[in-house]
Formats: sequence, structure tokens, C-alpha cells
Amino acid sequence: MVVKKPIGLAALVCIAALMAMSIAAASAFAVSPQLFNKNGGTALRDVNTKPKNQPDAGEFVNVGEVKLATAAGTIVCNELEFGSTVVNNAGAGAEVVLAVPFGVAEGDECSVGGNLVPTYFDTTPTGAVGNAAGTVATVSVNAAKTATVHNLSFSQSIPGAGFCKGDVNGKTGTVANGTEPFGEEGVNGLTLTFTKAKIPISNPEAAGECALAGAEAELSAVFRLETPSTATEGWWLS
Repeated sequence: MVVKKPIGLAALVCIAALMAMSIAAASAFAVSPQLFNKNGGTALRDVNTKPKNQPDAGEFVNVGEVKLATAAGTIVCNELEFGSTVVNNAGAGAEVVLAVPFGVAEGDECSVGGNLVPTYFDTTPTGAVGNAAGTVATVSVNAAKTATVHNLSFSQSIPGAGFCKGDVNGKTGTVANGTEPFGEEGVNGLTLTFTKAKIPISNPEAAGECALAGAEAELSAVFRLETPSTATEGWWLS
């Protein structure tokens, strides 16, 4: 007859520690998205890739019309572009983070009811797109392919409504990989889609120049992402 020895306290502690480490490792693996220059390709450089502060650069380009539904009508823009750099692409349990320090909406390509709508992006005091406290705008992407915008807002001179500010901070969109081969201006590339995202409207300053302040607009848009700093021009999220 074989007599089984009871498991000691030290052994139980070791087993519990190993189980915790396994769970932590599995969790880290589940939330470790990374961007590559193509499917199965090379991970894009972020600001910590040696030599440091030499990240891959990208550009968000709108696909079709960008629509902002407001009480003053639906504002339609046809030329919106955002410059981007890779802040974090290390995996290891962290989200992908892209800085968005530059954005432009061409002034003759935004309109409502046949009238032009000049559009401007809020910046830090040094001029990069971001907030007044000095934080540059970013987009973070998790393993579920959900993108979240941070510290991004814009202002528009809307005919009949005045100068109004829209806040995109905290709004989410969905990311989808494209198909290879990728091309110039993000052709066939990864997409970021916003579907009727609720955008709070406010006055740009204390003065009440915006007749729509206190209401919400709905943002619907699709952007493609390209990497002119790589030969493939593409991004692939794995």
C-alpha cells in the first residue's frame, strides 16, 4: 500500500504562486496588441525602440465623407488628415498608443447647407494638437481592436450657430485590418471607424458665442491609416 504524504503549507504557497503567475501571463497575452508593417511582418518602431525617439510615423486619411450631425444641419468634411507617431508598441500587456500631434481639415472641404464651415483643432500652448494643459492628443488601441481618442477637440465656425467646440476625448471607434498589398494614402489599409459617436458641444471660451452649446452632435467617419515611414505603407494589428 502506498501512503500519500499530505501537501505541506510551503508547497501550497508555491502552487498558488505558480497559478497566479500563469493567470497573469495569460492576461498579459490577451491584452498585448501590436502594430506591424504587414501581416507577419516587422513590429513598428515606437519611441522606446533603440535608438530612442525615432518612431515610425503614420497618417490618418478620411475615406469618404466625415459627417457631424448637429441641430444646425449635418456638417460634411471631405479632406481631414491627422499626422501620427508610434508612442507605445511594446506589447507586454500594454495598449498600442499613437500620438496625434497634427491635424488639419481643409477649409474649402467642410460645409453645411452649401456654406463653408472653417474647422480648427485645439492645440497645446506650443502648437501641437492636444489640450490646454500641454498633453498631446493620442489614440490608444486594445486587444479587442477598440480605439479610444484622448485629448482631442475641435472648433468650427458654423453659419447661424457661431463658433462651437466639439469634444472627442474618450470617444471610441473600431479598428479593422485591411488587405495587402497596401498603398499610398492608406489604400487597402487598416481602418478606424466611428459610428454616431456622441460629441458634446460647448463654447470655445467663457463667452456664449455658440448657439448649440449644451447639445450633442453625432460623428460618423472612416479613416485609413498608412505608414509613409515604411516600405509597405501599411499597418497590421495583431
